[in-house]
Amino acid sequence: MVPAASTGQNAFCDPCGSGWLTVTDANSNVVALDHGCGTADCSSCTPTACPPIACFNQTVPAEGVTRQWDETQWLGSTCGMSAMMCTEPVCVPPGKYKAKMCTTKNTAAPSSACVPGNTPVCTEVSFDLPGNTVVQGTVGG
Repeated sequence: MVPAASTGQNAFCDPCGSGWLTVTDANSNVVALDHGCGTADCSSCTPTACPPIACFNQTVPAEGVTRQWDETQWLGSTCGMSAMMCTEPVCVPPGKYKAKMCTTKNTAAPSSACVPGNTPVCTEVSFDLPGNTVVQGTVGG
């Protein structure tokens, strides 16, 4: 996700973590891109710990923010004798997908400090799998 050149420097706040990106399939179903902390992996039936995550508000740089994805989705299931909730990695099927990328305006712009606004600024980009492995969206343009 990159800011439009016309928005000026420091216009948006960097959304901490990977929550700024949502991928949906052709039926508008959300694709689970991550295993999710606290959820067991079906192969081991052992829950994972949720590490503490510090998030500091920073501006979105001109080169934008990125996220790697290996075209795996984490599907829900159960495991063990107690039928513990778990997720397992599965390759997404070929088809049409949408990437929705969101951030917030920096209410402190044009300074390098970042104070996120309340209203999301989003863009959507359609893509096909298999296909182009780089999907880029521009916000604020």
